[in-house]
Amino acid sequence: MAAVVPSMSLHVLGPKVLSPGKTWQRDSLHCDGSPPRHSRIVATVLGTLAGSVSIIARRGQLAASGRVRRRAEPAGYEMRKSAEDIVRLAAKGRVSGLQAAEVVKALETLEALGIEAPPSASDVSGSFLLVFSSSLALPFLEGFMPNREVINFDLSCGRMHLAIDTLPFLPAIDMFGDSLSYNSSECCLCYRRPGSSASTWQVLFADGKVLAARSSVTGFNIVRR
Repeated sequence: MAAVVPSMSLHVLGPKVLSPGKTWQRDSLHCDGSPPRHSRIVATVLGTLAGSVSIIARRGQLAASGRVRRRAEPAGYEMRKSAEDIVRLAAKGRVSGLQAAEVVKALETLEALGIEAPPSASDVSGSFLLVFSSSLALPFLEGFMPNREVINFDLSCGRMHLAIDTLPFLPAIDMFGDSLSYNSSECCLCYRRPGSSASTWQVLFADGKVLAARSSVTGFNIVRR
């Protein structure tokens, strides 16, 4: 009795007729008339590459036309950068050509935005030349110091020393503050003058060379190394 071969089993060693008018060839077409698997993969890769090239070309056209928008910066980035540039310029003194209102507005902006990262103790300690004070925001001064004043925050000794030059040939006036400390988490310098309450400098900007702060006594101040 002859064995029955299931109709779904195909063992092909060469061309074989499957149905009238259709043959299977090992290296040409599958039995259903579709191309081999590797041919489909090649066609897919080529189609993907063509699409990528089209997208790149389109982006190039948009960039050339100026219609591509840059990635958005963090909120307040441009305002902060502009205010910091004004503070650095003001630190040069009267030669900056700035008016008190411009400097005060920049400092108010930095105060409203808050400092990005707490300055280190080394950024706020040492000797600084006092350049600008909002307490002197008068038309003929524009906030810039008319005389030389040097303030020293000595954190190692816990003392503040302010040396004020007055008139030529006269000794400087010295003012001291004790119990000087720096709270880095709150970005605040604090000291106490004899016979008075504690005074604070709330740091708004510090880059190691320029320091801007709001004093509880004299308002906004800008000092430089």
